[in-house]
Amino acid sequence: MDQRSMAVLNQLLKQDSYINVQQLAEVLNVSRRTIYSDLEKVNNWLEEHHFTQVKQVRGQGMYIDEPARKEIMTNYSFFGTTYYEFSPLERKAWAYIYIAGHDKVYFFRGF
Repeated sequence: MDQRSMAVLNQLLKQDSYINVQQLAEVLNVSRRTIYSDLEKVNNWLEEHHFTQVKQVRGQGMYIDEPARKEIMTNYSFFGTTYYEFSPLERKAWAYIYIAGHDKVYFFRGF
């Protein structure tokens, strides 16, 4: 499981109630499709470790059942893993900072 998938699992573990795909996407600054892909990895990991998969309730959201949640939080060290994906605006700002902070001259064509 990659870092972002672990962050998805971590968000599910931190919840006292349901969380939906859109909320996860906003928290991690990724698309809903990316969350669905990561949920597949999370479910595979849960299955490999003999836990029940993420439960989904239509109109409510998702959750991990309480016994599995407690055991994962107690016995696995990745609990607390954070992840952040830069937004398009933040990526542009970092590119500007990188370019402006160097002595090399850059020319942009086709803007």
